[in-house]
Amino acid sequence: MYSQDEFLKFLKYNTHPSRMELKSRNVNMFGSKKAFGLFKDLKFRELVHFSEIGEEEQNRIFNELVVTNLIMAILLLDQLARVTDDPDKKEYFKSLKEFLLKYFVEYLAKLGIAGEYTDIWNKLIDLKHDEYIQEMSEFRSEFLNSNDEKISELALERNVLIFQALAFGLYRHIVRGKVEKDNPLYKNIQLYLVGVHKGILKRI
Repeated sequence: MYSQDEFLKFLKYNTHPSRMELKSRNVNMFGSKKAFGLFKDLKFRELVHFSEIGEEEQNRIFNELVVTNLIMAILLLDQLARVTDDPDKKEYFKSLKEFLLKYFVEYLAKLGIAGEYTDIWNKLIDLKHDEYIQEMSEFRSEFLNSNDEKISELALERNVLIFQALAFGLYRHIVRGKVEKDNPLYKNIQLYLVGVHKGILKRI
């Protein structure tokens, strides 16, 4: 017989496929809606000079937003699985990560996107994941080498590394590597990703 705490834990961390699919849908839909919201935001469009770029470049920016939100969810689940000693929670986080990716690709198929393009999305996700992991490593080294003790301590805060890597990486990709000091677009992206970060954690 389950105690109340055990029952609540079971409800929250069970990995039944139907629950994993529901969770995956919620996280993916949240990430996509947030991406679309920023994409349509007038301030954001002003900062990326939206009216001056072509449709292909506009689509590229939207894809960057969507993939970055998905990668954030993946990295957060990796981190949660890493820090917990509870086998049920660890299994839940690992399972949800797998379902997230599966649901995303299946959702593209439901939208009628041809298989060749879903393959491209799969490769893009893998590529972006590896890039952001590398970005995290670079931020960690930068923090460790800082003369400021408080900044050095951030090297041990993986959630901070995840956020910083995603914020800077997304900014760099949107501007195609033309990074400028104190560019207001970077601040805009940081504020946007704070909401994405909080929303994903609530849904996983």
